[in-house]
Amino acid sequence: RQILVNLAGNAVKFTTKGQINIKAILEKRENSFDVIKFAVEDSGIGMTQEQMDKLFKSFSQADASTFGKYGGSGLGLTISARLTELMNGEIWVESLPGKGSTFYFTIKAERSQSVPLEIKSASLKINSPSKKLALKIPLSILIAEDNTINQTIARITLQQLGYEPVLANNGEEAMNMALQSKFDIIFMDVQMPLMDGLEATRNIIANTTITSPVIIAMTAFAMSGDKEKCLEAGMNDYISKPVKQEDFRHMIEKWFLKENNKESNSIEETILHENNVIDKKLFNRLIDMAADDTEFIKHLVKLYIEQSKTTIAELELNFASLDYNALYQSSHKLKGSSLNLGAKLLAEMCGKIEVAAKTQDKKEIGETLAEIANAYDKTISQLQELSGLK
Repeated sequence: RQILVNLAGNAVKFTTKGQINIKAILEKRENSFDVIKFAVEDSGIGMTQEQMDKLFKSFSQADASTFGKYGGSGLGLTISARLTELMNGEIWVESLPGKGSTFYFTIKAERSQSVPLEIKSASLKINSPSKKLALKIPLSILIAEDNTINQTIARITLQQLGYEPVLANNGEEAMNMALQSKFDIIFMDVQMPLMDGLEATRNIIANTTITSPVIIAMTAFAMSGDKEKCLEAGMNDYISKPVKQEDFRHMIEKWFLKENNKESNSIEETILHENNVIDKKLFNRLIDMAADDTEFIKHLVKLYIEQSKTTIAELELNFASLDYNALYQSSHKLKGSSLNLGAKLLAEMCGKIEVAAKTQDKKEIGETLAEIANAYDKTISQLQELSGLK
């Protein structure tokens, strides 16, 4: 399962339009064992032979230049190769530049006498983005965001506007990229590891010799005064999470269309209502973004479920050790991804923990964590129902 998750994740990452197919066939039978071959085929950027030769090595992408654009270290392929080896199989790839790639792997599994072998296949369509805004306002864009789900949604949303954004996984990475390459606009998350968005912004402005890029904060504004801190750090504007396509469009038009290059009202913050578990409008936005591709929505919800389970476990461990800084970081991460899927009730509770962690309010954190378990079950149940997972 983990090998398929890794390979499918790479296929989605490197495919902006076209289709991804996942297939499994019974290769052969050996005594009481079955050899099963899997194929993950995409219509993405493809690779040269030289690039393929570098795969499956620790922390290696086929081309270092793809790290900034698509994110990731290549560790997933190394893990996949190791897992395949442990299951007495092998892994390889066939690819052509610009024509996509097909990753194959085999596993040797003991045949079940009671459960018949059922081989399935699946496909995911990646819709071609509308190029209208990018043709009207061509820009080089950097997204600085450490949350995988938020990063994926931001990338796809901008691609649907016709852009190919570059990705940075933390503030330090964003600062280095901005100082090495010219970007017209940076959408900067505020809370990130290694270096937060505020410090990264100050360093970019201080070390830019010509014109600094337009820097837009992406934040949930959990604390009073957060907006002011963003502007004081030198950020030009701010948008509230969860960021929608119209938010990106508004900022691009506001700062790069001459007729809109004057003071205007900022995007209103998302208001969380305690009685609503899921904001249907926000969830329907994902469906619109995916052009009704139900498999993509299911993939996103599954990814959220996997990551949120880990984050909630982190919250409980951090509370047990009274690590308030880690509590703040974990609650901020879960709040961001929850908002992007419309999980408003859970996001609101994470916001409470953020504030309480800042003031080290042990009682408030404990009470909120006790409420989260029930809210989480309701959230997952409704997301599974809305996405068709149950």
